[in-house]
Amino acid sequence: MNHYVNLDEINDKNNPRSSVGTSPWIPTGTTIPNCSECGESMLLFLQIELEEKHALPFYTGSQLVVCMCPGCNEIPSFDEFVPGKLEDMYWDNYEGHFFIAMYTSGRELVTHELKKFLKPFEMEFIKEEGALSHSENIRVGGDPFWLQDAEANICSCGSEMKLICQVPENFAFEKLTSAPEQPDSFSSDDYCLFLGNETYIFGCVSQCSERAVKVVVQG
Repeated sequence: MNHYVNLDEINDKNNPRSSVGTSPWIPTGTTIPNCSECGESMLLFLQIELEEKHALPFYTGSQLVVCMCPGCNEIPSFDEFVPGKLEDMYWDNYEGHFFIAMYTSGRELVTHELKKFLKPFEMEFIKEEGALSHSENIRVGGDPFWLQDAEANICSCGSEMKLICQVPENFAFEKLTSAPEQPDSFSSDDYCLFLGNETYIFGCVSQCSERAVKVVVQG
């Protein structure tokens, strides 16, 4: 089930590390950038603390943070997929309307205040074949369920890129009643990530950089 969190209670002591619409856990002294296209503050869509039960090839305790601008609802416009090794600093080629990072365990993390447009809830994971799944089917780990052709890459450091999580097509991030409608969403009551496309988030298994995360969308 979804565990809804009282907005007034969100702080460093009560802010779920695996959650939707809360405040992101990021390293002390860092920030979440504003959208480079319109200058707006981004929203935290989801964050996941990687636990031992997830059985992923990443450092236990790593923190995945996925943010996007509330007004610039667009997909990442990557070039045509070419399998193989990614270019150096490939994450710098992302458009500035979203921000994704995976912070390694051992770093001191604190909550970073962002706009609150989404109903916050804690993510609870249940077992399914080959992976764990949030009750609304955000899958963590396992093999990707590709809607189209597979898009596997190698990180620029030479390490394998493995699936961290998969957000299903038209996954609804329920908005607060006070929040504005999101442009180009499939619902006036919900926000979506990358126009509601199926979203695959891969990370470098060596975690050579906190930004060594690749987003693939299909729909």
